[in-house]
Amino acid sequence: MLQRTLIPAILLWCSFSACNSNSTEDRQPPDYIPPQCTQLLWVQVLHPSDTVGQLVCFERMDAEWHSKDTFRVSIGRNGLAAAEGSQQQLTLKSVKQEGDGCSPAGLFPLLFVFGYAPSIATQMEYRTMQEDDICVDDLFSADYNQHVSALASRNNSHEKMRRKDEQYKLGIWVGYNAEPVVPGNGSCIFLHIWKKENAPTSGCTAMAEEDMMTILQWLDKDAHPYLLQTTP
Repeated sequence: MLQRTLIPAILLWCSFSACNSNSTEDRQPPDYIPPQCTQLLWVQVLHPSDTVGQLVCFERMDAEWHSKDTFRVSIGRNGLAAAEGSQQQLTLKSVKQEGDGCSPAGLFPLLFVFGYAPSIATQMEYRTMQEDDICVDDLFSADYNQHVSALASRNNSHEKMRRKDEQYKLGIWVGYNAEPVVPGNGSCIFLHIWKKENAPTSGCTAMAEEDMMTILQWLDKDAHPYLLQTTP
């Protein structure tokens, strides 16, 4: 069973790298990236139903995009679904909804970095997650898709931001469904550490801890970084 799981992931990674001349690092980001954005994390999967893909870090210098590091990532267990109103609605059949197990396809700002340690090496805003820090996924709550204290929030469903495992030891809060927040369009979308290599998520994008640390040390809030998630 393990062998059957690993082979598709290896083939997918191969198709994204040396086996594919049209891999993400060889392509230029689309022209709808905001002009103030000079750092971009571009996640791409070959097919909307895939759960493993590639993340490439791009930096804009003198109006030209240059690819930097490339990392393997896993996404939602049901692949990608287009964020409502995004460019990806033109090519993807499904639209992201709460609880659908899909990662959102589209372009989103990276809001802040979070983790368990008191501080880390990053030029992004950093928030230490305490026992009462939560993200609300109750679409009937006024705090839906918000980072709040459990002590001050009324909701019937939320996600604890300080878990008993390492998945949220380091993470990035993605500005998905943020301005405005639309109840039911999906919530609590992060970049975080994967549970195990290539393991799909409930809708976030996950990676190895060392890859996350490399990204966090590179990101700079003054570069107005964004996350782009697409199929080819």
